[in-house]
Amino acid sequence: YKKAEEEVDDPRLIEFFKSFEKKRYHFGHDLKGEIKRLGGEIDKGTSVKGNVERFWMRLKAVIVTDNEQAILSECRKIEMENWEYYNQALSVEGLSDETRKILVAHKANIDEALYQIIELKDNYATV
Repeated sequence: YKKAEEEVDDPRLIEFFKSFEKKRYHFGHDLKGEIKRLGGEIDKGTSVKGNVERFWMRLKAVIVTDNEQAILSECRKIEMENWEYYNQALSVEGLSDETRKILVAHKANIDEALYQIIELKDNYATV
């Protein structure tokens, strides 16, 4: 979201991207804290870095088109992938209440992002 924010001029999009960048940053900390609480070892960032790089490569291809709708479409695809990952995680049997609470909160945030992306895309379609 940070890179997308840097590539747009529309204040609505800038605010959207800033807001969700902060939220995704906290997702990582929440999940790392839960992994620690459960006695697991935390990946020192290679998978997170890889995810960010994949996200950026996909988004960069769209950004060069200078089309807000295309940027939002790619963000929607990425959020749909995240939504699926969280659905899979929530289907695991034996999750603690604490873990489930974190995952449900994150998924609700993803739902919110998807709704806002669709709303923003609709606004650009009418411009």
